[in-house]
Amino acid sequence: MIMKLFSALVWLFSVFILCTPAMALDTFKDEAAIRKFADEFMEIVGKGDLKKAYDFIKPYVSINAIDIDSAAEESRQIRQKSAMRYGPSKGYQFISEKKMGDSLYRLLYIEKAERQAVPWVFYFYRDEKEWRLDEFDWTDRVSVLFQSD
Repeated sequence: MIMKLFSALVWLFSVFILCTPAMALDTFKDEAAIRKFADEFMEIVGKGDLKKAYDFIKPYVSINAIDIDSAAEESRQIRQKSAMRYGPSKGYQFISEKKMGDSLYRLLYIEKAERQAVPWVFYFYRDEKEWRLDEFDWTDRVSVLFQSD
């Protein structure tokens, strides 16, 4: 049941990302600025405040505020249903980064819950001038951290 809800959330979030028209978004000058942003986001997540984390990320994603609030609420509900499995959030840890060419950059983190790591991934795209958050996601499947690139 939780996996079906999670899959539906991921699908819904992906549709919003792909179908929303381009708008002026906050961007990043370099990888150091990206890392600072992701660390700040994960600091909020690590304190267990998904609503605040999603509010923090709003200026960087091409989803309108109502849709990001809806995605945040769905994430919160899924996490609430699985709280007995994970336990409360206890912080976060940076796992890895990978740059592909000059245009793609990925950051992997884990949210450190009491009984399970919760992987988070961020993907960024660089146009001619600046970096943009392309997508972000979380899952309850720790195995994704060990899949080959």
